[in-house]
Amino acid sequence: MNANKKFSFSLTQYFLFAGNLVILFIGVLVLSGKHLHPVVVGFTLVGTGILLAVFRVRNAAEAEEGIRNRIFDFQQSEIGLRQKTALQNAILNSANYAIISTTVDGRILTVNDPVGRWLGYEKKELLGRPLIKTIHDIKEIEQETRRLFREEKKKIQSGFELFLAKTAAGQIYEHNWTYVGKEGIRIPVRVSVSAMLNEEGKTAGFVCVAQDISEQAKAQRALADNEERLRKIINLVPDMIYVKDREDRFLLINDAAAGMYGLTAKEITGKRHSEIHPDKEQADKILQDDIRIIDSGEAKFIPIEILTDSAGNRRFLQTNKMPFRESEDSVGVLGVSVDITERIQIEEDVRRSREETQSILDSVPSWIIYKDTENNIIRANQALADAMGCGVGDIEGKNLKEIFPQHAERMFEADLEVMRSGRARLGTIETYQLASGEVWMQTDRIPISDDTDIVSRVLLVSTNITERKRAEEKLRELMETKSRFTSMVSHELRTPLTSIREGINIVYDGAAGRLNDEQKNFLTMTKRNVDRLSRLIDDILDIQKLEAGRMDFIMEPNDFNEIVEEVYKTMSPLTEQRGIEFFLALQRDLPQGFFDKDRIVQVLTNLLNNAIKYTDEGSVRVLTSREDGNLHVQIRDTGVGIRAEDIDRLFRSFEQVGGREKRFGGTGLGLAISKEIIEHHGGKIWVESEFGQGSSFHFTLPLKRPSG
Repeated sequence: MNANKKFSFSLTQYFLFAGNLVILFIGVLVLSGKHLHPVVVGFTLVGTGILLAVFRVRNAAEAEEGIRNRIFDFQQSEIGLRQKTALQNAILNSANYAIISTTVDGRILTVNDPVGRWLGYEKKELLGRPLIKTIHDIKEIEQETRRLFREEKKKIQSGFELFLAKTAAGQIYEHNWTYVGKEGIRIPVRVSVSAMLNEEGKTAGFVCVAQDISEQAKAQRALADNEERLRKIINLVPDMIYVKDREDRFLLINDAAAGMYGLTAKEITGKRHSEIHPDKEQADKILQDDIRIIDSGEAKFIPIEILTDSAGNRRFLQTNKMPFRESEDSVGVLGVSVDITERIQIEEDVRRSREETQSILDSVPSWIIYKDTENNIIRANQALADAMGCGVGDIEGKNLKEIFPQHAERMFEADLEVMRSGRARLGTIETYQLASGEVWMQTDRIPISDDTDIVSRVLLVSTNITERKRAEEKLRELMETKSRFTSMVSHELRTPLTSIREGINIVYDGAAGRLNDEQKNFLTMTKRNVDRLSRLIDDILDIQKLEAGRMDFIMEPNDFNEIVEEVYKTMSPLTEQRGIEFFLALQRDLPQGFFDKDRIVQVLTNLLNNAIKYTDEGSVRVLTSREDGNLHVQIRDTGVGIRAEDIDRLFRSFEQVGGREKRFGGTGLGLAISKEIIEHHGGKIWVESEFGQGSSFHFTLPLKRPSG
């Protein structure tokens, strides 16, 4: 069809050209003076004109047909283009990607259907709006901008300038972002941004293709939660736990092991042992030992492994090592080390001691049990396996009833209480019957929550305290023996001491003859020492009675202020002798208290004696008041005070804090006796002091009559 059209068009042009030549030829003949017959000329011109008209009409028709053909071709092309566009739109809208095109300044030109579905927008709501402010998390944009500035040292404006900078030179910029929808919905996405170029090769806009990575992010969070849960478990263990690869790099390390090097677990992970070990020779020896374990595929128990810590001290470790396979091609070593330095140091001292004492000082690893709500053991450690006489694999996956048939029900009840309350239960003392005999364990139970904050696991950490319990029993026996011995000796001394005191008094009073001054001075010194020895015996007997619960208390209603005034009169000569002021500040409307008058006088006398004894200048005050249904007594002085580190020892028996008793004399029992008396009355006693500024001793007594 195209060839015929071309031929027809060329022939028409030919005849038109021929007709014009005929007319031109006749014109030339006429002008040249040639005489032509008018009829010939007329017929020639008329024929030529008709021929030209015919061919012009034919040419116009052909032109019209060509136009119609071109319109038809254009319509066909337009239909094809629409079909192709519809197909492209169908493909884009059915794709599981959000596709957005923008202008150079970041305004949205087009979006596909997933954008609207994901974010809850109509397409028309997005067109023309700025991409960053409309669907991006601005904080993420700012954080990424700051990160790029730190890495590339190039200042970038926060916003769409970030995309401009990263897609320069035809680069494709890929990054994880969060798209924010119309109703605040947040969708994690992986976005690829590329520039659209015009015919001149300049940037005409941008195309952003986003993939929804919600499921991937969820899986990553779950993995992170599991890793964090495992890290929490191993960080509860006081032993050192680590995993290293064949290149000596730490893949995992717990806080106890990291602390040995004076670093955190984060600082050590990924580093070689030789990079952090202060002794390179030791590090190389450990590495060679690890490689032998990896190559042999067999676990190894190392009774003593020497390690130099961050302070340069040699530490003795007892280590279990075993091969650790992370994948088919990745093999490392898992190590669990117990620091036995203290045990090694103590062994030299306790070698001559009794076998029982030596066993008390031995360090014992803890049991670790990680179990679910159905009593199934999920994780266990080597210490538990050793106690059970089996391997860790023989315990994991088993029900608690299979491992502890006699104790499972009791253990489950305690575990269930922790899971229901969501609170840890620490320091529970339990006994277990093992093949080796009965053992005492101190157990901490910690609830572990899942992703929904529901407690679905419980962690048990049990420490063997069998030797400690036995030692406590022996210690109680020794204390009882000591108490009986002390009481017996004190009573045996008291009788002759009474006779000696009476004899001295008789001689001192002159009943046996007149004494000169020198004799009287010697006798006075002897009398003072006998009185001091008598007070010591009285104090020893009192503390023994109080500790044994054999001291009698006569509980009667008494006016406390009257008792204070009586003691004041007794102690005033002593304050006058010391040259210090003595004041009373008593609340006058105090009700009567119910207490043993003589014992409370003993407490007041002890406390005032100390206050006066340790005050060189200034004053001593006694204050009484009523607070919260209790009688509150304060004895303040401006004396030497007490060091902060000595306060906790102040109320212990036979304690001489800071050499005070050595300087002023005393048994070191007065405050211990006072504490026992006050606590027997249901009260409390304490001290507040600043060294060099004086002290304030407090005690309280309940004003309400005790029941029974």
